[in-house]
Amino acid sequence: MKVAFLEVGQRRLLAPFRQLLGVGVIGYLQDQRLQAARTLLIEQGASVTEAALQVGYVNLSQFARLYRGAFGVSPGQATRADA
Repeated sequence: MKVAFLEVGQRRLLAPFRQLLGVGVIGYLQDQRLQAARTLLIEQGASVTEAALQVGYVNLSQFARLYRGAFGVSPGQATRADA
């Protein structure tokens, strides 16, 4: 049995995702990782390093910058605010 594959460009394939959620795939995944880190920090009391590593960030300064951009406070401030 011969299977024919349709050649679909990346933009055409990902456009419905962006239209449905209002953000691209990479942005969506980044948002999900940051939300998971926020949960670890605030609800589970993880350290900033633990939270960053658990959600896949190995560059802590990048993690802190993205976290501040998403939530308006640094990860350390989020942890202290809960204490």
